[in-house]
Amino acid sequence: MYFERTNNAKIVMIVLGVLFTLLTFIFYGISNFGELIHYGIADRLMRKIDTVVFFIFAVLSFAASIVLHFIMKDAQDELDAMAAQISREIEKAKQAK
Repeated sequence: MYFERTNNAKIVMIVLGVLFTLLTFIFYGISNFGELIHYGIADRLMRKIDTVVFFIFAVLSFAASIVLHFIMKDAQDELDAMAAQISREIEKAKQAK
């Protein structure tokens, strides 16, 4: 397979996305984020900021893994098409001789 590193990077991004999602839920639970949403109470502000930051990192990690998957798939299709075209050209050259 041509894209082992890309596939490994995709898996790492998925794992990071899961990790950041878990951290988002953990920090959401300990930060009383609902108070900020409903009442505007801003105690434990750093934990609330951590919740938002981890959520953003989780979304970006999942998005990056999806983008890497589609880039890898598209590049593989392109390489397969080029290999097929080269094979056809070689066969044409053999038949012309």
